[in-house]
Amino acid sequence: MVRRRKPVEGVGEKPVPKSRWCVHGHQDPDGETLRVYAPTPQTESVLIVLQVVASFGWALNIADAKNAFCQSEKLRRPNGAIYVEPCQGPPLGSDQLIELVALVYGLNDAPLLWHRTLTDYIQSVGLVKSLLEPCLHLKRDKFGALEGLVLIE
Repeated sequence: MVRRRKPVEGVGEKPVPKSRWCVHGHQDPDGETLRVYAPTPQTESVLIVLQVVASFGWALNIADAKNAFCQSEKLRRPNGAIYVEPCQGPPLGSDQLIELVALVYGLNDAPLLWHRTLTDYIQSVGLVKSLLEPCLHLKRDKFGALEGLVLIE
């Protein structure tokens, strides 16, 4: 469990406690057989997207998915379920284990599986993945004119 105090906007505001449950990915029994590379956009791609947005006079929206890995599809592994020892906090005995049913920070393949989940959704609503940049998705109208862009990082 990683715990810290997250700063809050405003003068004199007290930081808010924040926790993130992390596992030791290096101890993953499936670790050597997993695909783990999750693409990230090239700097040039980000700059081109910003230029296109400015040239078309579009509004730029930036979003952050809260607890993103847990919103991915259910965790499935070829060798069966993954169990972890509980961290401090949950009222569990030292002889009990927790089954991971969702992705959590620390799993080696979590970034790739989250990227796939997000990509599948974006494509299901009509955007098409760029042939040159795997993190860029394009929305075109029925005549092929560009209507929007989504860049995943």
